[in-house]
Parts: sequence; C-alpha cells; structure tokens
Amino acid sequence: MNEISMYRGNNRRVEITIDQKSTGLAYNLTDCIITMFIKKNINDSDENAIITKSTEMLAEGKITSELNGLVEFYLIPVDTNDVVSDLKDNVPYPVDFKVTTPENPVKIYTVLRTWFTILTR
Repeated sequence: MNEISMYRGNNRRVEITIDQKSTGLAYNLTDCIITMFIKKNINDSDENAIITKSTEMLAEGKITSELNGLVEFYLIPVDTNDVVSDLKDNVPYPVDFKVTTPENPVKIYTVLRTWFTILTR
C-alpha cells in the first residue's frame, strides 16, 4: 500500500487488501475486526493513537469482502481538525492496521504499516 494522504478537512475513503504474508493469498476476514491506528510516533501504543477507526463501527469502516481480505475506512473532516488531531501538514505519521481474530483466545496481528500525511492546500 502506498502512503495515505488527504487535505485537512476533507473526506477520505481508505481501501486496503489484507494478504497472508506466507502465501500472498487474501486473508479470510470472516468474523474479524480490523482497526486502523494513526499515531504521532511509531512507538506510541494503540491506546495513544491520534485517530482510531474500526470495522466494529459501520460509520468508521467495514469489511467489504471477507473472503478477499478487502476493507475500507472512512476519514471525515473532524478527524483532521487542528484542535482535535494536533497533526501537522506535510508530516508523515505512522499508520498500523491490525486484525483481531474471533478465535478463543483472541489473537491480534499487525498486518500492514504505512504512512499518513495531511497535505497543504
């Protein structure tokens, strides 16, 4: 996946495909939860992410094809508001995408890391 970029105050749909690293085949996302964490620093905990979106909340994201590993997330204008996010323009911030499995016990995997940048108008 390439870097994610958007203009401050805009809407942005982020589409990703989750593949199994060992086989290159799509990950079966049936009953999984996918979460996107945009962080200030690469070592920040998930709880300290500046923006968090999850497929548990339909307004934030959804799995569009469970068997093909397709997921989309929705960034809305308030996510990049100066006061709310404290994100600077033209600075790349780390983004982690994690899968939470329905297994017992639950397993959590970081399946993708990329960068997020707010562009200057």
